Amino acid sequence: MKKLEYISEATFKPEDVLFDEEHYKLTKDIHKRYESVLLSKCSPIIVRDDKKSLCFCINLGDKDKDRFAYENGDNKYRITIEKIN
Repeated sequence: MKKLEYISEATFKPEDVLFDEEHYKLTKDIHKRYESVLLSKCSPIIVRDDKKSLCFCINLGDKDKDRFAYENGDNKYRITIEKIN
């Protein structure tokens, strides 16, 4: 099991959440692939509010062409990895 920290947006209290090694490894592998292709346009891996899924965001915008759209997140996407039982 892999222990990750979840921080509630309402109370700001940290809480440890356990995830299967396979779940975390899959998320980390996908994150690394996007990070290498997009050259660090990925957010860190975070625990979702349901405390059962992991996610990260990618920004497909080009900050050299349209800095405002890039910073505004016009081309931002969330990738969620959820274990299905």
